Amino acid sequence: MALRKTGPALRKRGALLGSIISSTGSGAATPPPVTPGTDFGIGLIGQSEMANWPSTPLVSPLADSRLTHFLRNSNTRVRFGNYNDNGAPGTPSPYTGVPGTTTTQPSYRGDAPVYLGNAIAAALGVNVCLIERAVGASSINSWVGAGANWATFAAAVQASGVPLKMVIWYQGPTDAADMSATTYREKLAQVHAQCLALPGVDAATFKFGVISTGPGKFSGSLEGDFGKLRLAQVDYATNTPGAFLACNAYDASTGANDSVHPTGESYNRHGRRVAKSALAALGIANTGRGGSGAGPRITGATRSGAVITVTVAHAGGNALQDGAGGTGASLSGFRVFDNGATATISATAITSPTTITLTLASAPAGTVTLTHAVTDAPCDPVWGTDANPAGKRAGAIAFTAANCVYDNDGYSVGTGTASTTLGSPLQPWSGTVTGS
Repeated sequence: MALRKTGPALRKRGALLGSIISSTGSGAATPPPVTPGTDFGIGLIGQSEMANWPSTPLVSPLADSRLTHFLRNSNTRVRFGNYNDNGAPGTPSPYTGVPGTTTTQPSYRGDAPVYLGNAIAAALGVNVCLIERAVGASSINSWVGAGANWATFAAAVQASGVPLKMVIWYQGPTDAADMSATTYREKLAQVHAQCLALPGVDAATFKFGVISTGPGKFSGSLEGDFGKLRLAQVDYATNTPGAFLACNAYDASTGANDSVHPTGESYNRHGRRVAKSALAALGIANTGRGGSGAGPRITGATRSGAVITVTVAHAGGNALQDGAGGTGASLSGFRVFDNGATATISATAITSPTTITLTLASAPAGTVTLTHAVTDAPCDPVWGTDANPAGKRAGAIAFTAANCVYDNDGYSVGTGTASTTLGSPLQPWSGTVTGS
């Protein structure tokens, strides 16, 4: 199934500060007093990968004072993130303080929501309210129809009194083993449709963002199960009006003895991609950065003997590189099949701003197909193999930047010698290779 990218044309809407989603974050200047009727609600739903978003910090960037969230237990709207004014943690919102000392929230200060909320608050001049109701290990089935998790989210949206303008969906591992890509895509469309049907939602302007399933393995899943859902998610997000691909998350590391949940460093990178993609979906050009954090996409592949040339179109940058800034000599996310049998890739290389070449050990004899980022962990040189030892489920995924393809529209991540600069990764893809 070859995927194509369609999306709204970008237009300038005000000047955005480059520091909005910079590597260290920025305390935005104290905004004018809150004005009624300028609320912008963002739903954060899915399973534990999303539930961890608000509480997994790396650098804890300062939050815009217009960024709030609707607490789960008390249904109270309070400040989100660390901030540099005279408000205490949990200050009821709307709230506008004056510059002062930095206040550290005991929790709910994850980097990713701050980057997203800061970007939208600054770009539109609105009060952003995060309504996070993700549930760990939840199936997409619990988010459609009369599912309990959907009912909880819908009730929270109504109780908040905030107009829902956007939802970011991040889910998949629970359904990887037991659900087909076709069924998953249909249910994802149901979640989107239910969002549109919520009271007060403006279907003409509402945006439904999808983060594709990250790396890992879940109970009962086999090699490639995560990848099939990624393909369904990318296909839906890039080909459905009102939807957008918020981020590809397969280039993550996971914690010790954890084969699913991303680290704070991974959330930091992914959150800034989501912020950039959200601005693009809203038709706002992010000054100094490309149009989207969705990453470059494959538009086709051709073969001449044992050499396959993969053609790429950009969404944000204008050149390709591996995550180490190199020419892609050790890319691990590609798979080639000759009449369904795995063909050996003997060499990989980024050969131009829009092409990648894969050299096979021998010329194929039959129909040739190609996949990218369909293995469980495309950026781990061990996890990225077709082997499926049971021990993987209990082991951490060690993301290796040099194994993945990125655009050149990146941000510095981390500190000191651990700092890296990564753009957005090449989107998952599956298709037939033409030529002979």
